[in-house]
Amino acid sequence: MKLSYRFFYLSLTLLTFLTVNAAQAKTYRFVVTSAANLPVSDVVIAAILPQTATPSMSTAKMDQANIAFSPYVLPISAGDKVTFPNSDNIRHHVYSFSAAKPFDLKLYSGEPEKPVIFDKPGVIVLGCNIHDNMVGYIYVSNSRFHASTDFNGESSLAVPTPITEISVWHPGLSIDSQKELLLSLKSLQQIDGVYQINLLMGQPATNPQAMQAPNRDRFKRFMKPKE
Repeated sequence: MKLSYRFFYLSLTLLTFLTVNAAQAKTYRFVVTSAANLPVSDVVIAAILPQTATPSMSTAKMDQANIAFSPYVLPISAGDKVTFPNSDNIRHHVYSFSAAKPFDLKLYSGEPEKPVIFDKPGVIVLGCNIHDNMVGYIYVSNSRFHASTDFNGESSLAVPTPITEISVWHPGLSIDSQKELLLSLKSLQQIDGVYQINLLMGQPATNPQAMQAPNRDRFKRFMKPKE
């Protein structure tokens, strides 16, 4: 009888815990537009919660295909690993001089032996030492809950507890791609339950990795180590 009672008590406690947490969990929906009121993809939205991210050691992938980084923007959490497979039939030399994680993967094909661990939050700007047109970004969030917008500028963010603030980042918010915004949900308009975020930035290029030479030269100074 005692064993049955304990089992019943534990089951009831677990059911109560799951019910309470399910009731608190919420999904927030967003749509992001530019100054021209056109949808913006690759915007990373992260939930601001009291606790910071704990090392998760999940593994994400930043591929190289058609002489471009894929995806263009990869959001991860601090502590995650990233693999850098080369799906092209030519070799690449991936590097970053970003303060949050400088690294250098010498000229290679296939996949490097070990993934790269990104243990600090920040924006990682990626380049290829062989192909100047290749630029990619890894956004390392201090939050465990983040998502990026799709081609329609839409995204949804599922969190275990209600939130009041979010961080918003896109490489086009500043020329060095380091700027991010902290927004209160109360400050955002809602249409049919969807939060509207309008960024005061120009419309991103359809193919940002096909940047023209003059703009590339202007940009590359942010990919070099500071002297």
